[in-house]
Amino acid sequence: MSAKNNKANRIELGKVATVFIAFGLLSLLTSRIYSTKTEQVINTSFYPLGNGTFAELGPFNVKKYNQIYNINIEAALFAQSWSYIEGQALNDNKQYLFSFGKELSYYSGSDADGAWEEVEDNYLVKVNFVKPGVYYLKFSAESNHPPSDIEIKIVKENYNSMPHLWFGIFTLIIGIVLNEVKNHTIRDVLKELRS
Repeated sequence: MSAKNNKANRIELGKVATVFIAFGLLSLLTSRIYSTKTEQVINTSFYPLGNGTFAELGPFNVKKYNQIYNINIEAALFAQSWSYIEGQALNDNKQYLFSFGKELSYYSGSDADGAWEEVEDNYLVKVNFVKPGVYYLKFSAESNHPPSDIEIKIVKENYNSMPHLWFGIFTLIIGIVLNEVKNHTIRDVLKELRS
């Protein structure tokens, strides 16, 4: 085989890397757009009177496989208090499927540097309902001083952004690796930093 034919058959890593990076960025952008197309399902509050009280929300109908719901929990905490707020997913017979939760807290005080305050009063969780069906959500709070109120917002993502996110990350990594193999950019930057 002649050198001319061999050169024509070689893969140009720079161009392949550019294509992978472009597809990766496009998939990440698509994932971002899909995750913003939402529909509010529930927006409510409950007032925990003490440990052991709970609120049950639903039923709500999941119509698609792998339907993603964003659940935002925000507590009106009192100073010097903590509250572990747990959510449980239940099936149509109100049987336990899985749970999620987080400890929220509000602490303040003063020291040699002056007054300080640490507040973590909300959290967001993405829940993936694998199969269509009727579901309920049950929320409870364990606290040293129960919050005055807990607000729960449940928003349905109209599109599943996860396949685009993972494809984007995967292709972007491949593109960066191919670009590094072709151009040695990271190696050159590290040499510059060492000198």
